[in-house]
Amino acid sequence: MDAEPHPLFAPQTARATFRVGDRVVMEAEARTTPLGLLAAGGMVAAILLAIPPILLARRIRAAPRPPGAGGSAIPMDAPAQHLPETSPTTLAK
Repeated sequence: MDAEPHPLFAPQTARATFRVGDRVVMEAEARTTPLGLLAAGGMVAAILLAIPPILLARRIRAAPRPPGAGGSAIPMDAPAQHLPETSPTTLAK
């Protein structure tokens, strides 16, 4: 006696053929189960739900720059500014 598999485990097949003229023929075949489609849909949903928090975190971390500022606040060719030397004893006075 042949027992039919449960509908969630029964493989399903889809075929597609794409022709351009007489020379180009593309054929595709996919086999999956309903549980496989459910798993793929869950992964896509998780990826899509993860995108907005990532973009929001990027906007929050980005510090506002003053108008006219380029990529860096201190130009690399600017002369070095030397500050007076300080030590713990000069700070205590």
